[in-house]
Amino acid sequence: MLEILQVIIILSSLPLGLILKKISKEEPKQYKKALFYAEKAVLLILILSLLSLNFNYYMIIGFVIGYLLIFNIQFYLGLSLFLSFLTTKNFNFLISSLIFIFNLIYARNIHRNKILTYSVYFLIPFILFFLKTTLTTNISLFLSFTAGGLFKYFVKFK
Repeated sequence: MLEILQVIIILSSLPLGLILKKISKEEPKQYKKALFYAEKAVLLILILSLLSLNFNYYMIIGFVIGYLLIFNIQFYLGLSLFLSFLTTKNFNFLISSLIFIFNLIYARNIHRNKILTYSVYFLIPFILFFLKTTLTTNISLFLSFTAGGLFKYFVKFK
């Protein structure tokens, strides 16, 4: 039940970010560079957190595969949240907080018509619930896959 509430709160961060963008029209122009670096910093902390849970050398394979595959960033964020549900509560709280903060900042770049599309991308990884035991045994590989996909967006940001 708590997991559903976390997903709803995180999904609400995109519309909240758009509301903040609309309320403060002048500030994003002044602090555009600061918001850009804040977005990169949160994403880097998220990537390092995903990689630091259970570091193994075969995680490099998952990282490279995640980097090479092309998905929407919201897919990788949803996957990282789903995988954090399979780990400790402290790690889950860290990941969900970072995703919430990232989405608040990221919302300044998106159009309001795309919120539904990004929400669907975010929710797609939760279909993997039926493969919970397989994911739990190979959690390091899937965490590194997610970190690789997020790293692609960390490097690619304009």
